[in-house]
Amino acid sequence: MYFALLELYWPNFTLKGDYVFLKENYKEERIVKIEEQNKNAEFWINLVTIDPYFENDEDGDKKAEAFTKVLIDMWEAKLKKEFPLLEFIIYYFEDEDLGDYGLTFYQKKYHHNIF
Repeated sequence: MYFALLELYWPNFTLKGDYVFLKENYKEERIVKIEEQNKNAEFWINLVTIDPYFENDEDGDKKAEAFTKVLIDMWEAKLKKEFPLLEFIIYYFEDEDLGDYGLTFYQKKYHHNIF
């Protein structure tokens, strides 16, 4: 459990070609499927939802939102440390109707084809 949390707080990244991925989420076959749809592989493969960690908490939505915003700062620091020459966008998302909160990242140069 501690190592799983460590991956969430300070994740390992893998560089594949020009892409940077969360090592835990990387699967070559997913990249192929996403690119066939002309979508941003980094955005979709690096997407992590946080709300499941708080689903049994009374105020889980608030906790998921706050936790996600802290993770953004941590991921940003780690990306800058490991890839100082690359520019990343770290994207926070929330869907209050569904109770989904999370984050993802992608390189700025791939901003044109997120969805």
